[in-house]
Amino acid sequence: MKRSGIVSLLLFCVFSLTAVMFCGLCVSEVLAQERSPGDAAATSYAPIEVLNAQIQTAVAELTEKMNAGEAQWNENAAEVRRLANVLAVFAQVAGLHDQYCPAKNGATNIIDAGRTLAKVSTYAEAQAAWAQMQQALVSTDSKNLAWSDPAGSLREVMQSIAIYDQEIAAKIKKRRGLDSVAGRAVAMSVLFQGMTAMAHESSKPENTAAWQEFCMRCRDASYYLHVTLEVSDRKYSPKNYEILHGHCAECHREFGK
Repeated sequence: MKRSGIVSLLLFCVFSLTAVMFCGLCVSEVLAQERSPGDAAATSYAPIEVLNAQIQTAVAELTEKMNAGEAQWNENAAEVRRLANVLAVFAQVAGLHDQYCPAKNGATNIIDAGRTLAKVSTYAEAQAAWAQMQQALVSTDSKNLAWSDPAGSLREVMQSIAIYDQEIAAKIKKRRGLDSVAGRAVAMSVLFQGMTAMAHESSKPENTAAWQEFCMRCRDASYYLHVTLEVSDRKYSPKNYEILHGHCAECHREFGK
């Protein structure tokens, strides 16, 4: 073989070995980043006082809809079901939180009541489920919880995330009142955490690990957005908002939702 041929062959071998090693490093890096929804303490993405405030807000919104009476039921039914799902997921995170808030006491009862309220069709059914929810909110006999148990409906949770996102987007566009929607970013973070248990409702239920990773990336990005919104940071809030939407877009491309 000519010298030039030997050199070319050696260069090809070196290149191929380097490529294999690089790919191996990439795979190792991905594997090294594998994590589960319960790895992070809830404090790291849902400050307990903010979570508690969002729970109280959801309860107040539900109370307003239920107090509107039967005459307004057809208009309010969808919103009642959405808020029931939100409150159930909030309760799941409160129940598994490393710090205390009142909803922790009856977390499983709130989740059960939320599931019931989320399925009602008539006002009479809603009244009965609302009475169950009111009892659950003051209960103190919560049972064991797990991150792997879905507390709500993926469709309703994603709809709620979209609503909170719109509230935040409006403030970011105006560059005013950023701190007033900081809590909504935590609400989104909590809902993304709850979504880690909802891979079975996605378009690719077999890809649970990937689904959970996307949810956790969105969860963490929502918290970072909260941090900048809370101090009315007009420079980095829009950037963190874009980062969050980047993760959402990746997930949508992968799962087609």
